[in-house]
Amino acid sequence: MSGPTPPTRSSSVKFLPRLRFSLRTFLALVTIFCIALTWQLHRAKQQRNAAAAIRAAGGWVYYDYQGHDLTTGKLDAAARPWEPQWLLDLVGIDFFHDVTVVNMVYDDQGPKRLDNKRSPVNIAPHLAHFPRLRSLLVSGDYLDDEGMRVIGRLRQLETFYQWEGKAIGDAGAEHLHGLPRLRYVHLGDSQVGDRGLAALATIPNLDGLSMQRNKITDVGLASLAGHPKLKNLWIGGLEGLTPITDAGVAHLANLPQLEELDLQHTRVTPEGLKALQKLPKLKSLLLSGSTADNHALVAPLFPNCVVDANKNPTPPGSPKL
Repeated sequence: MSGPTPPTRSSSVKFLPRLRFSLRTFLALVTIFCIALTWQLHRAKQQRNAAAAIRAAGGWVYYDYQGHDLTTGKLDAAARPWEPQWLLDLVGIDFFHDVTVVNMVYDDQGPKRLDNKRSPVNIAPHLAHFPRLRSLLVSGDYLDDEGMRVIGRLRQLETFYQWEGKAIGDAGAEHLHGLPRLRYVHLGDSQVGDRGLAALATIPNLDGLSMQRNKITDVGLASLAGHPKLKNLWIGGLEGLTPITDAGVAHLANLPQLEELDLQHTRVTPEGLKALQKLPKLKSLLLSGSTADNHALVAPLFPNCVVDANKNPTPPGSPKL
């Protein structure tokens, strides 16, 4: 009686390479996992340090799990991350979640608003470690033209508010032109002129632009003509007369989605405003302090539009200082 046939040499040869391949694949996967883990730990450390620096400068940071509403500025104060506390204690919140909002001006999430009383410092190097930042609010000299270069790399940014941006000029504004998701820009009291406005006009999804008390002229307004999404435009001033005239208004008549327009303290006239009558969606027109500040004369020209309902209002979508 013959026993079982022993495995041949050839079958053994076929098995060993398969084993070596599986081991090699396993080691490769482990290596990839270790590299990814190391990178994530490094990124989390950078974000954690940057968030600490923002707080040390008097600002506030908010994370993605907090459900921050970019329109209202509110978040879910009761929101908590899904990870168990022991895990957060072990590796930190920055390992799992991204900073999406930085506010260097105030925090109004509690029963009483808290304002930042500290002197501005350069925060641009810290912002570079928030690649998924969606909203940024600053006031004063936290940013200059060089710092705006960092803002221009934040590809997820949707809203940017800068009050009293006296250190920001055309070169700084130009860094924003390539941001695909940016939809609202507030650059008040800055040094931005026609060149910077032309760069902002190329932002494809921009629906709100507040440029009060800047150096914009009729030439710069020509770059806005034909923008397909711009709804809110604030280009007036609060005192004196800006160089914007009827010639500039003629360019604004080519903004099909325009709903609110601020021309306070400009040199526009009632005659020049007639060019805006063809705007199908215009709802609000602000003219106080301008040479067209004559409600009895202008209001009949725009029967479906509110003319100067509120003197010196806050731009829509713009948080109050």
